[in-house]
Order: sequence, then structure tokens, then C-alpha cells
Amino acid sequence: MKFSISGCRFECPGRLIAAAAMAVFVLLLMPHGVAAQEIPRWEINGGFAYQSLSAPGMPFRDDAVGGWGGVAYWLNPHVSLAAELGFQKNPECAPNDFECILEQFAQPLLVTYSSLQFLGGPRFSTRRDAALDFFGHFQVGLVRTRATVFNLDTLEVTETKSGARFAMGIGGGMDWNVLPALAIRIVQVDYLPVWHSGEVRHSVRVSAGVAVRFGGQQ
Repeated sequence: MKFSISGCRFECPGRLIAAAAMAVFVLLLMPHGVAAQEIPRWEINGGFAYQSLSAPGMPFRDDAVGGWGGVAYWLNPHVSLAAELGFQKNPECAPNDFECILEQFAQPLLVTYSSLQFLGGPRFSTRRDAALDFFGHFQVGLVRTRATVFNLDTLEVTETKSGARFAMGIGGGMDWNVLPALAIRIVQVDYLPVWHSGEVRHSVRVSAGVAVRFGGQQ
């Protein structure tokens, strides 16, 4: 499926993943880092997020794009408590991308959808005093989805709202510690199982962005 974001067309998240892999390779050659005692305890992070979404009311799994953000408090250099809020929706065609618009209306179903996630839990980090820091986390919380299907043949509209459902976030990623107060979130990957009326919907979210740190130092 092709879609546009701010006039830019993407075939799939593969190009983003390839770019992230190249960035990681370059960063591995950079021998700098920051001292552990200089790293502040509080962190605010956020950026772009892509999700391979499966939700009630959607006739098939599809791409969702949007943002994500969160806050974390570091108990020590390796353990923190983190909370994240994310929102992704169906990608939209650019206003002047007529090929994309015609491609959507050529399908029998016109589907719009969104996913809102609020998750929190412990995060475990390797070395926050190194140039690259790898982390993993286990989170629990709530996810709310919404899907609207417009059948272009019958002109019927079906809307499905899931309400807030229990969910987990299992994943991890990698930060590039540029400064004691600034890190680049190279990549974060989360597996998101969501419980809907006795069944489990499985989605995957890939995100990247920045992390700003402040407050008392460790």
C-alpha cells in the first residue's frame, strides 16, 4: 500500500529501517560517550511512530502512522519507570497526489482507522554513559481503536469503536547519547498485544525520535 506523509511517498517502513541500520553502523564508529554521573534522572521523549495495526472492525491488517511520546524517571543508571502515549492513524494522501487518491477509491472498501495507546512499566538499560545505549521494557496499559469502513459498492458505512482495552507493550530499542541532556532514539520496536472481547489482536509499533533529560543528576 502506498501512502503520502507531507507530500512524501512511502512504499513501506523498509526504507526507514534501512536508514536506521546505516545510522547505527556509523554511530558504532564514534568513540564518544557521556559520564554516568552527568546524566539527569528525568527524561522526556517523543517522535515519529509507525504501526502495523490489527483492530476490531478492520477487514485486514494495515499501516498506521503518527507520533509517540513519554516520560521516564531513572531510579539508577540501569533501571527507570517509564510511561508512553502514542497515536497513529491511517495514512492520508497528499492533496495534490491524485494517483494516490484514485488508487484509494479504486478499492471496494474505503477504510479509516486509528489507535491510541497509553502504556507504562519498567525499563532496563545497558550503559547510559556510552555512545550507544540499548534498552528493553515491559509495559501494561490501555489501547483504544476506532475503524470506519465505507463500502463503495453498497454505500454502507460501518463504524467500530473498541473502547479502552487492556494491552501490553513488550520491546526495546537503542539511544545515541549525544549529550548528557540529549539522546537520539535511533529505533524502538514494540510488540502490542491487545485483548478485545476474548480475543487477542497483535500489532507491532516502530518509532524513532529524541529524548531530552533534565533534573537531579545520578
